[in-house]
Amino acid sequence: MRFPLATLAIALLLPGCSKSAEENYSLGDKYFTGIEVEKDETKAFELFHLAAKKGHAKAQNIVGYMYDNGRGVPENDILAYAWFNIAASRGIETARTYKGILTQTLTHQQLEEAQNLSTTLMED
Repeated sequence: MRFPLATLAIALLLPGCSKSAEENYSLGDKYFTGIEVEKDETKAFELFHLAAKKGHAKAQNIVGYMYDNGRGVPENDILAYAWFNIAASRGIETARTYKGILTQTLTHQQLEEAQNLSTTLMED
């Protein structure tokens, strides 16, 4: 099977693209905390997001946290709720707590949008 050159180039340029979820999570944590590398919350978010999309529950929780607090990414309560919802469904208790807090602040329409988004994200 031949891969288009653009696909190969993207895979080589994106940090963590070919790494496992755990490797992405660990590297994201280093960038988030500034341990062993220069602190870079945007890069940390990218790596956590890759791990989250690969099913890493702790990364899903941190992606929710980063959206909730605008760390490395613009603040977005709907995306925060969606990721907390996914992480909570995978047993992360802090995600369940933060999801509960956001439930009290989101409108009914926003909550419905966030729940639908979490379903979509889980299917990806």
